[in-house]
Amino acid sequence: MHQRDDIKDQIAAAMIAHPRVLHQRLLRDQGDAERFAGALPPMVPFKDNRYHSFIPVLDWDHRLPSRDLVLRVYAYYSEESAEVGWADQRARASEIARMDKYPEFDVPDFADLVADEAYEVDLHLDGTLVASRLTSAWRRELDVGDAARAIGVVHKSQEFLDLLRQVPDRPDALGDAEATSWTPPCESGYPRWTMDVWYLLSYDGMFGQGRSFLVDLEEGRVITVREFTLRPD
Repeated sequence: MHQRDDIKDQIAAAMIAHPRVLHQRLLRDQGDAERFAGALPPMVPFKDNRYHSFIPVLDWDHRLPSRDLVLRVYAYYSEESAEVGWADQRARASEIARMDKYPEFDVPDFADLVADEAYEVDLHLDGTLVASRLTSAWRRELDVGDAARAIGVVHKSQEFLDLLRQVPDRPDALGDAEATSWTPPCESGYPRWTMDVWYLLSYDGMFGQGRSFLVDLEEGRVITVREFTLRPD
């Protein structure tokens, strides 16, 4: 069995649901759990870590009836970190149970539980994948050496050199390329984790535009270039 299939099996077997998902009978049995888990994009542990276990929660969209669902996948590298995650989940479940008295009132969800890796996977009610993202704050905590190597790869890449020729009048005040975050396979579609390096092309004090270079540090190459836009929060 491929590791990806094994991960999906583990997530399906462990899947729990928000009370308002259960009230709407959106997770009725193991078949539903397997259908939702089957929509997951590839999950690969960060660097040299290995997954010990998962807390997968099928969460509600704060609408009744729900229009979509959020599958929150909390991944743990060890039994110790998993125990902390389950304690956090039980505390949140107790909080929800205390507040879940009237369907017309909003109640909390299971966002931001403690985990080694935390993912949000947006799904339609039929289990179709909409989008997935890593929500762990540490994705922006970059090792200085890794960041410098990623920027060096970008500087030497043909994609970057081509871009420089396209924007000869770019203001120097916009600065150099900047490593911003780790990008997991579930977001990039690439089999390994990559580092995102941004190069700003314009900024008017509120809005900015530029290019994002995803760098494979193992192979030392840019694997894709994307546009990005900066907007005020």
